[in-house]
Amino acid sequence: SRGINAEYGGNIIDGLKKSPQAVIPIVLKRLKSKDEEWCEARRQFSKIWNEQCKKYHLKSLDHQSVTFKQTDIKSIRPKNLVTEIETLYDERMEQVTEHNKTITGPHITITHKDHHILEDARALIIHHLRRQSHLQNEEKAKVKLFLNGFLQDFFFAPRGDVSDDDHDTDEDSSEEDDDTRSRGSRASNKGGTRRSSRKADRPAKSVKLTPGDSDAPDAYNLFFANDQWYAFLRQHQILCERLFQIDTYNRAVVEQELKDRKSRKEPTAQAIKMRQPNPMPVEHYYNHFLSLVKDLLDCNVEPAVYEDKLREMFGVNAYIAFTLDKLITHIVRQSHTLATDTTCNQIKSSYLRHRAQGGAGGSLSTQSARSTAETTYLKETEQLLSEHNLYKIYFYKQGSKLTIELLDGEQVDETENEEAGRSEDAGQGTGGTDKGESMDTSTT
Repeated sequence: SRGINAEYGGNIIDGLKKSPQAVIPIVLKRLKSKDEEWCEARRQFSKIWNEQCKKYHLKSLDHQSVTFKQTDIKSIRPKNLVTEIETLYDERMEQVTEHNKTITGPHITITHKDHHILEDARALIIHHLRRQSHLQNEEKAKVKLFLNGFLQDFFFAPRGDVSDDDHDTDEDSSEEDDDTRSRGSRASNKGGTRRSSRKADRPAKSVKLTPGDSDAPDAYNLFFANDQWYAFLRQHQILCERLFQIDTYNRAVVEQELKDRKSRKEPTAQAIKMRQPNPMPVEHYYNHFLSLVKDLLDCNVEPAVYEDKLREMFGVNAYIAFTLDKLITHIVRQSHTLATDTTCNQIKSSYLRHRAQGGAGGSLSTQSARSTAETTYLKETEQLLSEHNLYKIYFYKQGSKLTIELLDGEQVDETENEEAGRSEDAGQGTGGTDKGESMDTSTT
């Protein structure tokens, strides 16, 4: 009574003691009125509480997303990716000094498990590229040609459509497309001197790889690159890895759904009205996810709504896709650098020229015959990048394995004697000798 009638609580208590027969009917009437008032308030607040529970139910189960987003946005930057492999390099050098022995092999090993994911990654990158209003049409055409041609060739994947359906090309890009078609599926007509002196490029010659080079089951590509190329390949690998993980989660959901569709009862969260059933068939989750990523890149959906929709489909595993827009933005920026920067283009042209001459990959079974040519390719790139980091990158068609090693001057001198042994190991599925501190990442 004191709580209900705080101002007159003391008087009511005294009245109940002195004249209960007169006070009790008044108190009961007041209590009934308050009970009805509280019941109505509870009904009104229940609607709000239910909405809040439905809204934050899945988010309350996601304990990893906040920390992940904070750390991932930093870790996918090119500078941090370079620092990552430099740390692995320093750790290996400490082992060399401590144990007084030679340690060779890649610092990072990546396995691509599904070439279809490469297509999805390429489609997302190009989708975002087309909407970069600050880029000229010619620049977009160069980046698209790089993504659809060079990158696909390097991964032994089918070339993408180089048609310019978004009308963002000009005469220069059309000429590049014509050159690409005339080269064949694994060739390039870009050549030129790759020395550090400022001499003009030599006239380009049309080159074409023999079918045995790229069509052999044991084919591989050897690429010597700088920080920009390394950062792009790592960012591209991270994107493919996350798409593959989401696709794997979707496959697991579909498999479980098909298995339990007839016998499974209604999920508990839906039964207690904390979660609405998703009307979309689970078979369409992955394609819908790709559409959501594009909407996020186009600013057609709020990040919070995007995250909630992913949680509805993939539960607590969805957090790995929360920063895909930032990652794809980095990739588009990095791919633009590769397509337009002079040094990066010199590195690419040098690779294409040596690849056509048998000095940047081929069949593992005939690798020993290319040892001298591959060493010449290494020395040429070393001279071009004399004051920068030099990376040795292999991609093996058999097993779809990518290996990355950061080289120093002494390692460049030792590489001549290691090529044959490393390639033999790769042919056995090891992707190169890896005896020191390294990072192994399985992706698409």
